[in-house]
Amino acid sequence: MSKKKASAYMIFVSEWQSRSGETNIDKAVKMAAKDWEALDDRAKEEYKLEAKIRNSGLRGRVLDILPPAQQEIKERIGKKEAGIDDATRMTMIEDFCSRPLDEIVNTDFYVVNFNVAVKTKQNAYIPIEVGIVKFSLKEGIQDSYHEFIDGGKTPIGHGYEVKEHMERVHKLPLYDISEYPVTEMAATETQEEHVASLENSIAAFNAFVQAERLPVPEGTDTKRKYVQPLFTLPDLDGLGLTQTSGCLKRMATEVEQVGFYENYEVLDLTYLMFCLYKRVVGKARPMALCMDDFYRVIHSYEPNTNCEYHDTTDTPHCALSRSYRFSYVFLDVLIPVFHIEVTPAHRPKPNPKVEECFLAPMEPRYQVASSSRSRINGRNWSEL
Repeated sequence: MSKKKASAYMIFVSEWQSRSGETNIDKAVKMAAKDWEALDDRAKEEYKLEAKIRNSGLRGRVLDILPPAQQEIKERIGKKEAGIDDATRMTMIEDFCSRPLDEIVNTDFYVVNFNVAVKTKQNAYIPIEVGIVKFSLKEGIQDSYHEFIDGGKTPIGHGYEVKEHMERVHKLPLYDISEYPVTEMAATETQEEHVASLENSIAAFNAFVQAERLPVPEGTDTKRKYVQPLFTLPDLDGLGLTQTSGCLKRMATEVEQVGFYENYEVLDLTYLMFCLYKRVVGKARPMALCMDDFYRVIHSYEPNTNCEYHDTTDTPHCALSRSYRFSYVFLDVLIPVFHIEVTPAHRPKPNPKVEECFLAPMEPRYQVASSSRSRINGRNWSEL
Protein backbone atom coordinates (compact mmCIF):
# COMPACT_ATOMS: atom_id res chain seq x y z
CA MET A 1 0.00 0.00 0.00
CA SER A 2 1.50 3.34 -1.06
CA LYS A 3 2.15 5.99 1.51
CA LYS A 4 -0.10 9.02 1.58
CA LYS A 5 1.49 11.92 -0.25
CA ALA A 6 2.59 14.96 1.71
CA SER A 7 0.73 18.21 1.18
CA ALA A 8 1.97 21.74 1.65
CA TYR A 9 -0.74 22.44 4.21
CA MET A 10 -0.02 19.35 6.32
CA ILE A 11 3.68 20.25 6.42
CA PHE A 12 2.63 23.68 7.66
CA VAL A 13 0.33 22.09 10.25
CA SER A 14 3.23 20.00 11.55
CA GLU A 15 5.27 23.17 12.02
CA TRP A 16 2.28 24.90 13.60
CA GLN A 17 1.96 22.07 16.13
CA SER A 18 5.60 22.46 17.21
CA ARG A 19 4.93 26.14 17.89
CA SER A 20 1.56 25.86 19.57
CA GLY A 21 2.01 22.64 21.52
CA GLU A 22 -1.30 21.24 20.20
CA THR A 23 -0.90 17.46 19.93
CA ASN A 24 -4.32 16.55 18.51
CA ILE A 25 -3.89 16.48 14.74
CA ASP A 26 -7.60 16.93 13.96
CA LYS A 27 -7.79 20.06 16.10
CA ALA A 28 -4.50 21.34 14.70
CA VAL A 29 -5.73 20.98 11.10
CA LYS A 30 -8.71 23.21 11.88
CA MET A 31 -6.94 25.71 14.12
CA ALA A 32 -3.97 26.26 11.77
CA ALA A 33 -6.18 27.22 8.84
CA LYS A 34 -6.33 30.87 9.81
CA ASP A 35 -2.54 31.16 10.05
CA TRP A 36 -2.15 29.36 6.71
CA GLU A 37 -4.42 31.86 4.98
CA ALA A 38 -2.37 34.70 6.45
CA LEU A 39 0.83 33.50 4.77
CA ASP A 40 2.07 35.38 1.74
CA ASP A 41 2.47 33.66 -1.62
CA ARG A 42 6.23 33.21 -1.26
CA ALA A 43 5.88 31.36 2.04
CA LYS A 44 3.20 29.07 0.62
CA GLU A 45 5.38 28.31 -2.41
CA GLU A 46 8.15 27.13 -0.07
CA TYR A 47 5.79 24.64 1.58
CA LYS A 48 4.54 23.48 -1.83
CA LEU A 49 8.09 22.91 -3.03
CA GLU A 50 8.91 20.99 0.15
CA ALA A 51 5.89 18.76 -0.48
CA LYS A 52 7.14 18.04 -4.01
CA ILE A 53 10.56 17.11 -2.64
CA ARG A 54 9.12 14.68 -0.13
CA ASN A 55 6.76 13.12 -2.65
CA SER A 56 9.60 12.67 -5.16
CA GLY A 57 11.33 10.15 -2.90
CA LEU A 58 13.85 12.57 -1.41
CA ARG A 59 12.11 12.41 1.94
CA GLY A 60 14.00 14.10 4.76
CA ARG A 61 15.74 16.62 2.55
CA VAL A 62 14.78 20.24 3.13
CA LEU A 63 15.74 23.03 0.77
CA ASP A 64 17.12 26.30 1.98
CA ILE A 65 15.22 28.20 -0.71
CA LEU A 66 16.52 31.39 -2.25
CA PRO A 67 14.55 33.62 -4.63
CA PRO A 68 15.89 33.57 -8.20
CA ALA A 69 17.22 37.14 -7.77
CA GLN A 70 19.63 35.85 -5.14
CA GLN A 71 21.28 33.18 -7.27
CA GLU A 72 23.93 35.60 -8.54
CA ILE A 73 24.61 36.60 -4.94
CA LYS A 74 25.04 32.93 -4.06
CA GLU A 75 27.57 32.48 -6.88
CA ARG A 76 29.60 35.51 -5.75
CA ILE A 77 29.65 34.15 -2.23
CA GLY A 78 30.87 30.81 -3.54
CA LYS A 79 33.74 32.53 -5.33
CA LYS A 80 34.60 34.48 -2.19
CA GLU A 81 34.80 31.29 -0.12
CA ALA A 82 36.89 29.52 -2.75
CA GLY A 83 39.30 32.44 -2.95
CA ILE A 84 40.67 32.32 0.60
CA ASP A 85 41.41 29.01 2.29
CA ASP A 86 42.68 28.18 5.79
CA ALA A 87 46.32 28.40 4.72
CA THR A 88 45.75 31.91 3.33
CA ARG A 89 44.07 33.02 6.56
CA MET A 90 47.05 31.76 8.53
CA THR A 91 49.38 33.67 6.21
CA MET A 92 47.40 36.86 6.80
CA ILE A 93 47.84 36.46 10.56
CA GLU A 94 51.56 35.70 10.22
CA ASP A 95 52.07 38.77 8.02
CA PHE A 96 50.34 40.95 10.60
CA CYS A 97 52.45 39.54 13.43
CA SER A 98 55.63 40.50 11.58
CA ARG A 99 54.79 44.22 11.93
CA PRO A 100 56.62 46.47 14.42
CA LEU A 101 55.58 45.69 17.99
CA ASP A 102 54.55 49.29 18.71
CA GLU A 103 52.09 49.04 15.84
CA ILE A 104 50.76 45.68 17.03
CA VAL A 105 50.04 46.77 20.61
CA ASN A 106 48.01 49.76 19.35
CA THR A 107 45.95 47.78 16.83
CA ASP A 108 42.25 47.39 17.56
CA PHE A 109 40.95 43.82 17.40
CA TYR A 110 37.30 42.80 17.08
CA VAL A 111 36.18 39.50 18.62
CA VAL A 112 32.77 38.38 17.38
CA ASN A 113 30.35 35.62 18.38
CA PHE A 114 26.91 34.68 17.13
CA ASN A 115 24.06 32.64 18.55
CA VAL A 116 21.90 30.84 16.03
CA ALA A 117 18.37 29.49 15.91
CA VAL A 118 19.48 26.42 13.99
CA LYS A 119 21.96 25.03 11.50
CA THR A 120 19.86 23.72 8.62
CA LYS A 121 20.42 20.49 6.74
CA GLN A 122 22.00 22.57 3.99
CA ASN A 123 24.56 23.95 6.48
CA ALA A 124 22.92 27.38 6.60
CA TYR A 125 23.18 29.19 9.93
CA ILE A 126 20.22 31.31 11.08
CA PRO A 127 21.70 34.11 13.27
CA ILE A 128 19.59 35.58 16.08
CA GLU A 129 22.17 37.26 18.34
CA VAL A 130 25.59 38.85 17.86
CA GLY A 131 28.11 40.15 20.37
CA ILE A 132 31.33 42.00 19.45
CA VAL A 133 34.12 43.25 21.72
CA LYS A 134 36.73 45.80 20.61
CA PHE A 135 40.10 45.82 22.37
CA SER A 136 43.79 46.49 21.92
CA LEU A 137 46.75 45.12 23.83
CA LYS A 138 47.70 48.57 25.09
CA GLU A 139 44.27 49.95 26.00
CA GLY A 140 42.43 46.75 26.91
CA ILE A 141 38.72 46.46 26.20
CA GLN A 142 37.39 49.70 24.74
CA ASP A 143 33.86 49.05 23.54
CA SER A 144 31.26 46.38 22.78
CA TYR A 145 28.28 45.89 20.52
CA HIS A 146 25.29 43.60 21.02
CA GLU A 147 22.10 43.04 19.07
CA PHE A 148 19.33 40.51 18.65
CA ILE A 149 18.96 39.70 14.96
CA ASP A 150 15.72 38.96 13.17
CA GLY A 151 16.12 35.33 12.10
CA GLY A 152 12.98 35.34 9.98
CA LYS A 153 10.52 32.48 9.81
CA THR A 154 11.56 29.07 11.08
CA PRO A 155 13.02 27.03 8.17
CA ILE A 156 10.64 24.36 6.93
CA GLY A 157 11.22 21.04 8.64
CA HIS A 158 13.32 22.47 11.47
CA GLY A 159 10.68 23.50 14.00
CA TYR A 160 11.60 20.92 16.62
CA GLU A 161 15.35 21.44 16.16
CA VAL A 162 14.96 25.21 16.64
CA LYS A 163 12.89 24.78 19.79
CA GLU A 164 15.24 22.18 21.31
CA HIS A 165 18.44 24.10 20.48
CA MET A 166 17.24 27.45 21.77
CA GLU A 167 15.86 26.04 25.01
CA ARG A 168 18.97 23.93 25.65
CA VAL A 169 21.69 26.42 24.73
CA HIS A 170 21.16 30.17 24.78
CA LYS A 171 17.55 30.19 26.06
CA LEU A 172 16.41 33.00 23.82
CA PRO A 173 12.63 33.14 23.31
CA LEU A 174 11.50 31.08 20.37
CA TYR A 175 9.17 33.30 18.40
CA ASP A 176 8.76 36.78 19.85
CA ILE A 177 11.58 38.46 21.70
CA SER A 178 9.60 41.70 21.97
CA GLU A 179 8.00 40.54 25.21
CA TYR A 180 11.33 41.14 26.95
CA PRO A 181 12.43 44.67 27.90
CA VAL A 182 15.92 44.30 26.45
CA THR A 183 14.91 45.07 22.88
CA GLU A 184 12.08 46.47 20.84
CA MET A 185 12.68 44.00 18.05
CA ALA A 186 9.69 41.78 17.35
CA ALA A 187 9.35 38.74 15.16
CA THR A 188 8.61 40.12 11.69
CA GLU A 189 5.55 38.95 9.84
CA THR A 190 6.52 39.53 6.21
CA GLN A 191 9.61 39.03 4.10
CA GLU A 192 9.81 42.78 3.50
CA GLU A 193 9.89 43.48 7.25
CA HIS A 194 12.47 40.74 7.72
CA VAL A 195 14.75 42.25 5.06
CA ALA A 196 14.35 45.76 6.47
CA SER A 197 15.26 44.52 9.95
CA LEU A 198 18.37 42.73 8.66
CA GLU A 199 19.43 45.81 6.70
CA ASN A 200 19.34 47.82 9.92
CA SER A 201 21.39 45.15 11.70
CA ILE A 202 23.99 45.15 8.92
CA ALA A 203 24.24 48.95 9.00
CA ALA A 204 24.80 48.91 12.78
CA PHE A 205 27.36 46.09 12.43
CA ASN A 206 29.32 48.02 9.80
CA ALA A 207 29.19 51.22 11.83
CA PHE A 208 30.70 49.53 14.88
CA VAL A 209 33.44 47.47 13.21
CA GLN A 210 36.18 49.81 12.03
CA ALA A 211 39.06 47.35 11.92
CA GLU A 212 42.22 48.18 10.02
CA ARG A 213 42.09 46.41 6.68
CA LEU A 214 44.56 43.61 6.10
CA PRO A 215 45.98 42.91 2.64
CA VAL A 216 45.00 39.65 0.97
CA PRO A 217 48.18 37.75 -0.01
CA GLU A 218 49.17 38.02 -3.66
CA GLY A 219 48.32 35.05 -5.82
CA THR A 220 45.08 34.38 -3.97
CA ASP A 221 42.20 33.60 -6.30
CA THR A 222 40.02 36.55 -5.28
CA LYS A 223 39.34 40.07 -6.50
CA ARG A 224 39.48 41.40 -2.95
CA LYS A 225 42.71 43.24 -2.13
CA TYR A 226 41.93 44.15 1.49
CA VAL A 227 39.53 42.83 4.12
CA GLN A 228 38.51 43.80 7.62
CA PRO A 229 39.51 41.02 10.03
CA LEU A 230 37.11 39.63 12.63
CA PHE A 231 38.41 37.15 15.20
CA THR A 232 36.85 34.18 16.89
CA LEU A 233 37.84 30.66 17.91
CA PRO A 234 38.32 27.69 15.63
CA ASP A 235 35.39 25.30 15.52
CA LEU A 236 34.73 24.04 19.07
CA ASP A 237 31.43 22.67 20.39
CA GLY A 238 29.57 23.89 17.32
CA LEU A 239 30.94 27.42 17.72
CA GLY A 240 33.73 29.25 15.96
CA LEU A 241 34.94 30.21 12.52
CA THR A 242 32.44 28.20 10.48
CA GLN A 243 29.39 29.40 12.39
CA THR A 244 30.53 33.04 12.44
CA SER A 245 31.26 33.07 8.73
CA GLY A 246 27.99 31.25 8.05
CA CYS A 247 26.00 33.88 9.95
CA LEU A 248 27.59 36.70 7.99
CA LYS A 249 26.84 34.86 4.77
CA ARG A 250 23.22 34.29 5.71
CA MET A 251 22.67 37.96 6.54
CA ALA A 252 24.29 39.08 3.27
CA THR A 253 22.26 36.60 1.22
CA GLU A 254 18.93 37.47 2.79
CA VAL A 255 19.26 41.17 1.95
CA GLU A 256 21.23 40.71 -1.29
CA GLN A 257 24.22 42.69 0.02
CA VAL A 258 27.09 40.38 -0.84
CA GLY A 259 29.53 43.24 -0.23
CA PHE A 260 28.82 42.89 3.50
CA TYR A 261 30.12 39.33 3.43
CA GLU A 262 33.03 40.13 1.10
CA ASN A 263 34.20 43.01 3.31
CA TYR A 264 35.11 40.76 6.24
CA GLU A 265 37.32 37.75 6.80
CA VAL A 266 36.91 35.68 9.96
CA LEU A 267 40.30 34.71 11.40
CA ASP A 268 41.47 32.39 14.16
CA LEU A 269 41.98 34.22 17.47
CA THR A 270 43.88 31.23 18.85
CA TYR A 271 46.42 31.31 16.02
CA LEU A 272 46.83 35.07 16.43
CA MET A 273 47.72 34.55 20.10
CA PHE A 274 50.09 31.72 19.16
CA CYS A 275 51.94 33.86 16.59
CA LEU A 276 52.21 36.96 18.79
CA TYR A 277 53.54 34.94 21.71
CA LYS A 278 56.16 33.29 19.49
CA ARG A 279 57.13 36.66 17.98
CA VAL A 280 57.91 38.25 21.37
CA VAL A 281 59.17 35.31 23.46
CA GLY A 282 61.15 33.69 20.67
CA LYS A 283 59.71 30.23 21.14
CA ALA A 284 56.32 28.75 20.47
CA ARG A 285 53.70 28.29 23.12
CA PRO A 286 52.08 24.88 22.41
CA MET A 287 49.01 25.31 20.25
CA ALA A 288 47.18 22.80 22.41
CA LEU A 289 47.78 25.03 25.44
CA CYS A 290 46.46 28.07 23.57
CA MET A 291 43.37 26.11 22.58
CA ASP A 292 42.84 24.91 26.14
CA ASP A 293 42.94 28.47 27.51
CA PHE A 294 39.97 29.40 25.36
CA TYR A 295 38.17 26.08 25.62
CA ARG A 296 38.01 26.32 29.41
CA VAL A 297 35.98 29.54 29.29
CA ILE A 298 33.44 28.54 26.63
CA HIS A 299 31.06 27.15 29.24
CA SER A 300 32.12 29.36 32.15
CA TYR A 301 30.28 32.34 33.61
CA GLU A 302 31.92 35.75 33.85
CA PRO A 303 30.06 38.45 35.84
CA ASN A 304 29.24 41.75 34.15
CA THR A 305 29.74 40.44 30.63
CA ASN A 306 26.25 39.22 29.67
CA CYS A 307 23.70 41.21 27.76
CA GLU A 308 20.74 42.45 29.80
CA TYR A 309 18.53 39.54 28.79
CA HIS A 310 21.07 36.80 29.56
CA ASP A 311 21.76 38.35 32.95
CA THR A 312 18.36 36.96 33.93
CA THR A 313 18.89 33.44 32.56
CA ASP A 314 20.94 30.49 33.74
CA THR A 315 23.22 29.99 30.75
CA PRO A 316 26.80 30.93 29.82
CA HIS A 317 25.84 31.08 26.14
CA CYS A 318 25.42 34.80 25.67
CA ALA A 319 27.09 35.90 22.42
CA LEU A 320 28.39 39.09 24.03
CA SER A 321 29.72 37.27 27.10
CA ARG A 322 31.66 34.79 24.95
CA SER A 323 33.34 37.66 23.13
CA TYR A 324 34.28 39.24 26.45
CA ARG A 325 35.63 35.97 27.85
CA PHE A 326 37.74 35.24 24.78
CA SER A 327 39.12 38.79 24.84
CA TYR A 328 40.09 38.53 28.52
CA VAL A 329 41.90 35.23 27.91
CA PHE A 330 43.81 36.76 25.00
CA LEU A 331 44.86 39.74 27.14
CA ASP A 332 45.66 37.55 30.15
CA VAL A 333 48.23 35.57 28.17
CA LEU A 334 49.83 38.40 26.18
CA ILE A 335 49.92 41.37 28.57
CA PRO A 336 52.88 39.95 30.57
CA VAL A 337 54.65 39.01 27.35
CA PHE A 338 54.47 42.55 25.98
CA HIS A 339 55.20 44.12 29.43
CA ILE A 340 52.13 46.32 29.18
CA GLU A 341 50.91 48.27 32.16
CA VAL A 342 47.72 46.68 33.42
CA THR A 343 44.63 48.86 33.69
CA PRO A 344 41.06 48.06 34.78
CA ALA A 345 40.20 47.72 31.08
CA HIS A 346 42.46 44.65 30.87
CA ARG A 347 40.61 42.73 33.57
CA PRO A 348 37.03 41.62 34.15
CA LYS A 349 34.99 44.00 36.25
CA PRO A 350 34.60 42.80 39.85
CA ASN A 351 31.24 41.48 40.92
CA PRO A 352 30.25 43.44 44.05
CA LYS A 353 27.50 40.95 44.91
CA VAL A 354 30.08 38.18 45.19
CA GLU A 355 32.75 40.24 46.95
CA GLU A 356 30.30 41.21 49.69
CA CYS A 357 30.20 37.53 50.69
CA PHE A 358 33.87 37.59 51.70
CA LEU A 359 35.26 39.08 54.90
CA ALA A 360 38.77 39.34 53.52
CA PRO A 361 39.67 41.12 50.27
CA MET A 362 39.54 38.86 47.22
CA GLU A 363 42.74 37.93 45.42
CA PRO A 364 43.02 39.50 41.95
CA ARG A 365 41.78 37.10 39.33
CA TYR A 366 44.69 37.77 36.99
CA GLN A 367 48.05 38.03 38.76
CA VAL A 368 50.08 40.14 36.38
CA ALA A 369 53.24 41.66 37.83
CA SER A 370 55.38 44.42 36.37
CA SER A 371 58.50 42.23 36.33
CA SER A 372 59.45 39.96 33.47
CA ARG A 373 58.49 36.90 35.51
CA SER A 374 54.78 37.55 35.59
CA ARG A 375 52.59 34.58 36.38
CA ILE A 376 49.68 33.21 34.39
CA ASN A 377 47.52 30.53 35.98
CA GLY A 378 50.26 29.75 38.50
CA ARG A 379 53.08 29.38 35.97
CA ASN A 380 55.85 31.72 34.83
CA TRP A 381 55.05 32.94 31.35
CA SER A 382 58.63 32.34 30.28
CA GLU A 383 58.17 28.64 31.05
CA LEU A 384 54.97 28.19 29.03
